[in-house]
Amino acid sequence: MSRKKIIRTIDVPPKFIKFGVFDNENNAKEFEYLNIDEYEAIRLVDYENLNHNNASKIMNISRPTLTRILNSARRKIAEFLINGTNLIIINNDAKFLKNWYGCCDCKYFWIVKYNEKQEFCPKCNSKNIKNGLDCLNKLSNIKF
Repeated sequence: MSRKKIIRTIDVPPKFIKFGVFDNENNAKEFEYLNIDEYEAIRLVDYENLNHNNASKIMNISRPTLTRILNSARRKIAEFLINGTNLIIINNDAKFLKNWYGCCDCKYFWIVKYNEKQEFCPKCNSKNIKNGLDCLNKLSNIKF
């Protein structure tokens, strides 16, 4: 029996969630899903140049788990780069350290202070905004 999965901590949400070639209705023939925790592991280790111990502490996971997540993420990114598959970042039950919102109309994401309430998108003034996780999950749906 496997252990209960620890919820990963994400500090900075992605600015973009889809990479590749999609038609106007977000259809894609071949795609690869990159979990949000894989994105965060790549960001911390490869972009921020943190060592595995520090990155695993930030994400609230063990160092071996971080290594497994990184290996999975790098394989998916290599598939995207080498074979041209589309890449989509999805949420897999992570928690964010900051308040994060997304506009479901213009697909813009932003972070606000903890005690601020957001009522409209700062980019397009739409009131069709959601918690960043909800918006990310809604926007990452692909039609098959």
